[in-house]
Amino acid sequence: MKTLALATSLLASLTVLAEAVVLQLDFGSSTSPVATGTTAATGNFLSNTPTASVSNIEGTGITFSIENVGVFSFDNATEPLTTDGFYTFGNNENSHNFTLSGLAPGSIVTLYAVAAWDGNPRGAQVTFGGTTAQAQVVGTPGTTPTLANYTLIGTAVANGSGVVSGFIAGAHLDDPTCEGQVGAFAFNLVPEPSSSLLGLIGLGALILRRKR
Repeated sequence: MKTLALATSLLASLTVLAEAVVLQLDFGSSTSPVATGTTAATGNFLSNTPTASVSNIEGTGITFSIENVGVFSFDNATEPLTTDGFYTFGNNENSHNFTLSGLAPGSIVTLYAVAAWDGNPRGAQVTFGGTTAQAQVVGTPGTTPTLANYTLIGTAVANGSGVVSGFIAGAHLDDPTCEGQVGAFAFNLVPEPSSSLLGLIGLGALILRRKR
C-alpha cells in the first residue's frame, strides 16, 4: 500500500513538472498601471525604445525583448491591459522583432496578444511560428485578464539555444502610415520533458499498473 501511494505521488509530481506555464506581459510606461497576474514590460512614452526588455519573468529565468517600440498610456487602472501599450515606432521604417529567451530547448511556446488604446482596428499584425494574426482584445479584461481575452497568434518550438522569436508590424501591412498597437502578450509554455523525466514517469506508471 505504501509503495502504491508513493508511486501515485511520484507520478503526480513528475507530471506537474511537464505542465504548461502562462507568462503574461503587460506593456506600458514605467508609471502605467499593471493588470493582476501580469509582469510589466516598459518603454519610452511617445518616443522610440530601441530595446524594451524584462528579465527573469516571474522568477523563471526567461527574458523577453522587443525592438523599436514607443508607448502610449491613458493610465486607466480599471483597464490596465488595453488602455496603454506598445506601438510600432517608425512603423515600416524600423524592425520590431521580439524574442523570448532562456527557455528549455524544444519547449513548445504559444503566443497570444491583445490590442491597445485605439481598439481592435489598430491592433498590430503579429507574426510568430510562421503565422501572422492581428492582435485583438476579446471582451473586457478588466484588472484580472485571462487567456480568453487574448487572440491566438501562433505556436513555435524553442531552438537549441532556448529561443523563440517573432515580430510585430502596422495594423495594415499595405499602409506604412498606420501604426500597430499591442497592449499585452501572453506566452503559454510547455517544456519538452527530458528523457530522464519521461523515464521516471514511465516507471511510476509501471509500478501503478503492477500494484493494481
